[in-house]
Amino acid sequence: MNILFTTLNRLSENTTAGGELYLLDLMKGLTKSGVLPYLVSPDSENSNSLYVRRYDADGSYRAYEFHENNREVNFSKIIERFEIDIVHFQHFQTLPLSFMKTTKDMNKKLVITIHDYFLWCENFFLLSPLKGNAPSFCFFEENETFCAECLKKSGGLWELIYRRQWSGDRFNEEYIRQRRRQASEILGAADLIIAPTEYVRYSFLGVYPNINPERFIALEHGNFPVVDTVPKRFRAHSEKLKVAFLGGFKYEKGNTYFIELLRTLKDTKIEFYIIGSLDCPINKGDFKNLKITGQYRREELSGILNREGIEMIILLSPWAETFSYTLSEAIINGIPVIATDIGAFRERVSRHGVGFLVPYENPVPMTARLLKNIAERPEISGFFRKNCIDAAGSLKDVDAMVSEYMGLYKKISSGDTR
Repeated sequence: MNILFTTLNRLSENTTAGGELYLLDLMKGLTKSGVLPYLVSPDSENSNSLYVRRYDADGSYRAYEFHENNREVNFSKIIERFEIDIVHFQHFQTLPLSFMKTTKDMNKKLVITIHDYFLWCENFFLLSPLKGNAPSFCFFEENETFCAECLKKSGGLWELIYRRQWSGDRFNEEYIRQRRRQASEILGAADLIIAPTEYVRYSFLGVYPNINPERFIALEHGNFPVVDTVPKRFRAHSEKLKVAFLGGFKYEKGNTYFIELLRTLKDTKIEFYIIGSLDCPINKGDFKNLKITGQYRREELSGILNREGIEMIILLSPWAETFSYTLSEAIINGIPVIATDIGAFRERVSRHGVGFLVPYENPVPMTARLLKNIAERPEISGFFRKNCIDAAGSLKDVDAMVSEYMGLYKKISSGDTR
């Protein structure tokens, strides 16, 4: 069985991005089961060229490049040359949606994983600059006139998130209508659609009635195994509460809320940490109660959390996260969270009882009140820590995830698409 995966760019073994780690874990696991995984991504220097890697069981890969002047031609040649059986689309932002139609036209199995909301809107976090004083989640706005205006004005947000230019000239009602019609046809033709949470599945079923619900499943990602996860010490009333922002310090992860929280609680018995890479500059001198540990590799995280004595993790994303590896990392390490009450956070935090949910529209006031209470009452975090330890045992690891995917690939290869 040969499987072709699509991604945004060439993956690096040193990546810290959750979606890329998931894909690397999946491909490495598949090679151990006798599957040949191929990975296609756009060439960064030539918009028509495609770059392909074939991964081997030892984690190494062989690289190939296809340089025809037409991307669809290159894509077809890749499927033919490597005798691809299944094309599994992981990300779409840098590749045309027509590749999915090409897959079906060549009688190959089409699998789609929904990691974000790109198939509904090119502004794939659905953060609208027209929904309030700050960009707010639009909850799948359907009015094409509103959407066109929103996309035209999303340049500032896009530059804030990705430091890239955003051209809004092409957006109009008919463009958006046709794009959503195309996405609906693609999703309706898919042999299998995978969402990492039920929230994502039900959201897409709601806006795309053309999807066959029997071919659309929710399947959570597998987690990297860690050891020695549970903090060994417990905070005394006289000590400071240590709270961490975990993961890339980015706008879409709530960095502006975290900075506001720092200012609100700068003179309290709370010490803040940023454990992750900085996407924007921050002057540590402005915050005496802040420590920045920097970017981490996932195998290092448990040691960092234990060493620093982190007792609470803050997850204040302003959009509806589709899964969140940082939430999984918090649970596995026995550390409760305060998270925005939307998307995957709402679904997973409430299911496992691993922390508090705060309003996604303006999370800082309630988060500040919660942290003050937890600082004075260490037993509160102790209660949720126990829930985290219990929940950690129910989270699947990478091997279990790979086994589930193998079963799905075999099922659709046999022609069973129910």
